[in-house]
Amino acid sequence: MKSFIITLLLISTTMVAYSQNEFEIFGDVKGLDNQKILLLKTVGASFEMEMVEVENEKFHIKGEISEPYWVQLIKIKDGTESETEGKLTEFILEASKIYVVGCSKEYEDVKVYGSESDRVLKEYFEEDERLNSKWFKLKEQKEKYEQQGDEHNAGVIKEQMNKIAKVDKVELLKKYVKENRDNIIGALIPNFCTIDNLLTEEDYQEIYQTLTEEIRETDFGKSILERSKKQ
Repeated sequence: MKSFIITLLLISTTMVAYSQNEFEIFGDVKGLDNQKILLLKTVGASFEMEMVEVENEKFHIKGEISEPYWVQLIKIKDGTESETEGKLTEFILEASKIYVVGCSKEYEDVKVYGSESDRVLKEYFEEDERLNSKWFKLKEQKEKYEQQGDEHNAGVIKEQMNKIAKVDKVELLKKYVKENRDNIIGALIPNFCTIDNLLTEEDYQEIYQTLTEEIRETDFGKSILERSKKQ
């Protein structure tokens, strides 16, 4: 536990941006022993894999990246070369020093520090999930009214559900884009959001126009422009 706390203190004092295209991942996960892990990269529509050696519960990955992308660290069953046993963690990889720290190798005990893109995206997901929870509670209420034959109150609840799905969740996404309009994060979040089917052509056009010209030219920005034409 003491070494775990020291690791966290080191992270807080060294979490600074790396050079423009370089990333470095430092792993310190208790219980990981000397088993291997698989780095699975989702780059655009393609997947890349890299096997990573673990020694004394630690691992190190270094490379270059042009834009952030989604990665998963998959545990390889000890004593095998390729048999997996679940995700260690997953996050947005960007050009920075990133620390993967866990008091155990269970998914819920592993935390990621150092990726601002990952922090903001997961913050957005948390807020979006709160709206989801509210929507499902209303759904239960609506079903009760329907079972009682109370069409009026069921209709009122349905309107509230529609507002959450078609207004609140869309406005939440646009708020995050606006707050990060001059950062790659502003273009990244709409590409990972869970409400693609709720966004209209006008929504995507508004999101695209909210971004600065520099961010529009990124792959994520161009993807938003393409989506605005396909909706």
